[in-house]
Amino acid sequence: MQLRTLPDTERGCGTLKEGGFYCRGDRSPNGTLQAWVWALGQHIIGGQNYTVTVPARQMQVINLPQTLLRMRLVSDVKEPRGDIRWTDNFERLPVVAVIDHIGADNYTPWSFAQECRDMGPSRRIPENVAKVIAQHCPMPILFTHSDMPLVDERVLDEVSRWADVPAGAAFEPAPFAPRWGLNRNDYRGDDHWIIPVLEQLHRSKATANNLIKHLPAPVAENILFAEQLLGISWITRCVYIAPEGESEERLQDIFNSGIEPVRLDNPLDDDAEAI
Repeated sequence: MQLRTLPDTERGCGTLKEGGFYCRGDRSPNGTLQAWVWALGQHIIGGQNYTVTVPARQMQVINLPQTLLRMRLVSDVKEPRGDIRWTDNFERLPVVAVIDHIGADNYTPWSFAQECRDMGPSRRIPENVAKVIAQHCPMPILFTHSDMPLVDERVLDEVSRWADVPAGAAFEPAPFAPRWGLNRNDYRGDDHWIIPVLEQLHRSKATANNLIKHLPAPVAENILFAEQLLGISWITRCVYIAPEGESEERLQDIFNSGIEPVRLDNPLDDDAEAI
C-alpha cells in the first residue's frame, strides 16, 4: 500500500508517535469549517457558565446543541432537540460531537486555542475509538480546560483593566450570540471579554496559585478557576502512524475501517486557518 506522508510539526504536547492513532483536523486554504470557535460562558460568578467536567484521556460522545443550550454535558444523542428552546445558531449544528479535556501540564487555555487555530486539532486516541470516530468525520470536537477563570462581578472592572479588555467586548455566552457557528463565515466569539484575560494569564504565567503576585489581593481573592468549555474545532479524519515494517495485511485492515495509514515527514509551514 502506498502511504502519504504527514508533517510532524511539534506541538505543546510533543510530536506524533509511530504506532499511534490520531484524530485530526486537517486545514486547507479553501476549507469551509472553522478551525477554532470559542465556546465561552459569561465567566462571571453566578452567571451563565459552561462548567463541564471531562475525565482526562476519556474522550466522550455528546449531544452538541443540547450541551450548549443547557450549559451542561448532555450525552443522549437520540433526542437531538428535546423540550428546550431552539434558535438558528443551534439548528445548523451537528447533533453528535466528542468532548475532550486539555491537560494543564502542556497548555494554558490561551496557548491551546492558538495552536488549534493555527494547526488544527490532533489528539491521540485508542484504536477502537479511532474506528468509531472515523465513521462520523467530519465531526465537531469540544475542549475543556481546568484553568478557566470565573470573576466576581465586584472586581470585573479591575480585571478588565489588568487584561486591557476592549470597550464593547461581549459578555454573553458566545454560542448565544447572533450568527455564532462552526462554519468558516460564522461569528466565532473573538470579541468575548474573557479572551484578553486568558491571554494575559498566559503571558504573565499567572495561575490560581500565584495570582496575588499579579493582582491586588482583594481582586485575586475574587477570581475562581474551574474546568469549563474553551472552544470547538473539527475532526476531519483519523490516521494511523505506520511504523516501518508494518504488514500489508495490517495496513489494509486499518484502511478498511476508515482510518488512513500514513508515514511521518518533516514539518511544513501552513498559514491557513480553516479546515
